[in-house]
Amino acid sequence: MHYEKKIPYILVVCAGVLLTLLLLTLSLYNHPAADDFVYSVNAQHYGFWGAQFFWYMHWCGRYFSTLLLSMNPLIHGSFIGYKLLSALLILLSLASFYFFINMLFKRSGVLEKWHITFLCFFAFILLMPSVAEAYYWMAGAYSYQMGNILTLFLFILMMSYTEKPSTRKFLLSIVVVIALAGTNEVSMFFQVLMLMFVMVFHLIRFRKIPRYYVVLCALALVGSLVVYLAPGNAYRASFQTQNHQLVFSMKSAVVETIDVMSHWWWIAGFIILTTYSIANHAMRKDEKHHFEHLYLNPFVVIALIGITVALGFFTCYWSLGLYPPMRTINTMYFYCIIGAVYTGICLAVMLQRAKIRVPDLSRVAWLILLLLLLYVYKYPNNVKTAYQDFRSGTAQSYDKELTARYRSLLTNPNRSCSINKLHIFPKTLYFKDITENTDIVMLRNYEAFFDKDSIAVVD
Repeated sequence: MHYEKKIPYILVVCAGVLLTLLLLTLSLYNHPAADDFVYSVNAQHYGFWGAQFFWYMHWCGRYFSTLLLSMNPLIHGSFIGYKLLSALLILLSLASFYFFINMLFKRSGVLEKWHITFLCFFAFILLMPSVAEAYYWMAGAYSYQMGNILTLFLFILMMSYTEKPSTRKFLLSIVVVIALAGTNEVSMFFQVLMLMFVMVFHLIRFRKIPRYYVVLCALALVGSLVVYLAPGNAYRASFQTQNHQLVFSMKSAVVETIDVMSHWWWIAGFIILTTYSIANHAMRKDEKHHFEHLYLNPFVVIALIGITVALGFFTCYWSLGLYPPMRTINTMYFYCIIGAVYTGICLAVMLQRAKIRVPDLSRVAWLILLLLLLYVYKYPNNVKTAYQDFRSGTAQSYDKELTARYRSLLTNPNRSCSINKLHIFPKTLYFKDITENTDIVMLRNYEAFFDKDSIAVVD
């Protein structure tokens, strides 16, 4: 690659590194909220295995998420450990993106791989509905962002096993499939559909289905049944009166899919152009490239992206009768980004098969970089918000205010205490705080965590 072609790649990598450092720095000011205290108190009260039984019977079947949440540092009173978990999730997300890209673009240069990695990570942060629910609110992050991370590692294991099977990869794939089924319903549903699609793909193209995929799909179905049949689901659903309405759920899913895709299409287009360009360059250098084995008509891939997002909305409307939480839409957006990476590769293969030569797109990298910087500067977005939260001191003040509250609660000998209402809300970090109108369960667990009989919120 010529030096002038490397410059926009280097700049994207630098921007990605700076964004990662910003997010990691903000994690130092992060604090628990809402369900974080509920999970911690229940683990303290029932013990590790007792907590698993409690959640499965009384709230939900997400066995892997509740397992992780029952081991969180808050159980031992460590707020520092809570902050470090946010940083760990950010690093795990970046690592999963890189290893996924590295597996797809194994014959491309290191700079090209990191360029795609940071472009995807930057795009994910830029437009996701809620950064707080992805990385800084533990109960949401363990359930949804962990599902995204495991999804990428499952893709990596599947591609690696297909190329060179081994018992170790087989066993690791089994562990990931079982864990992924127990993270959240959207990731669980997507995993089953994806494995079924891969099986049909192999049956049509190769006239046989490898035992590897049969076993994984069977385990994904078993894990899904364990989640679906949890008694806690019925209890949780009893609070919803608009669920299980088929026509309403289908109509809402289509309308909302069109809405979100109208906001995401352009960033997906940038990723498609980038991965197309790099895949095309790799194919010109190496006639024995592996992209041919991954090929699917790119228009089919685009349709599958839309269907996947629609199914994500449908699942929420069907089960809850409500617009999905932002953390759920984060996951749908994640699938859109990964689908865009794959679309670019398939587009390159399709044009090569058709012997259509497209002019060099190296200058497009400059255009994408400039448009991204312009968007960050001119329009409301998560990258700008994160920077403002740090630069304005909002995150630091939020940290000081809550740290002072915890110190007061932990040192006050009275069984009944009052705390000041929170006044500072960094958008990147803040999810929810207790107030005078807080749900009674949340308030009682907040009181139990700090070993108080009652806590009153005052202005």
